[in-house]
Amino acid sequence: MKKEREFIATSQPLSEMWSKIESFRSPYRCECFLKERIKNNFSGLDYKRLFEIKNSSGLDLDSPRIITSRDIKKKAVELSYDVKQAKEYYEAARNTTELTLPVLLYYGMISLGKMLVDSTFEFTTKKKHHGLGTESIRKVSVMHQGFFTRFHDAYNPEPAIYVHKLTFSMQELFSMIPDVRREYKIVYKEESRINPHIDEETQMNDPFVLKKDGLNLVFPALTSHFLLMFLLSRLARYRPIEWGKMIEGERSDEIYLIRKFLKVSARRFPNLVINELFGKTFIYHPGARLG
Repeated sequence: MKKEREFIATSQPLSEMWSKIESFRSPYRCECFLKERIKNNFSGLDYKRLFEIKNSSGLDLDSPRIITSRDIKKKAVELSYDVKQAKEYYEAARNTTELTLPVLLYYGMISLGKMLVDSTFEFTTKKKHHGLGTESIRKVSVMHQGFFTRFHDAYNPEPAIYVHKLTFSMQELFSMIPDVRREYKIVYKEESRINPHIDEETQMNDPFVLKKDGLNLVFPALTSHFLLMFLLSRLARYRPIEWGKMIEGERSDEIYLIRKFLKVSARRFPNLVINELFGKTFIYHPGARLG
């Protein structure tokens, strides 16, 4: 189901977007939001289907419950701290170099992702780390449990990506991000999976369908951004020399694509989280725009 679009005319899109996110600093504001979110059935998230698939998988997966009115006060406090942490990570990211930028952006993503998780589910078990692993510096594997699976459940009722423990390459993930379509072609000498005849804003907000290993995966931009930033953060944190040579362009021109993604993701990912929280597509646009 496509979300209703809301155009917000502003000369400072990033500032306007974060102003909306920071309204959640207030626990009272969070309580009001959570009451409305529960009333609106979590913006149409088909959690019943999600739970049915997970329960029938025969695997040891997280078994959360959907939050109710009795959870509101506790969740409101959690939500307010998620926002405070997210803001600090993103502010720090704006004041650092590319040497550590992916690490700060990734942890900022986790904090924003927790906003979505904490406003949707309650868990009785502890999460198991990131829920992601790396077979190599260019491949990310999805585990059965961890933060990513919880985050993914909060916006996508199709859990095949972690039920089947799928693996994705860096190039594969880049190929599904609309904003880097041109850079992808320059670096990899081939067209990405993005339709060049549909505008980037539309494709960013409509789930991408990826055919992989005999499956048709619903692959929203939240997924591709999160997995790709995890890969880059691991490279920056655990292979600093290799990462340093990469960003200096010593081995290839791939940094041209990576640099564009880092810039785009810092703007797009928070916007996508807001969209999921409110069940709308907020388009922050410089200058007046109607439609």
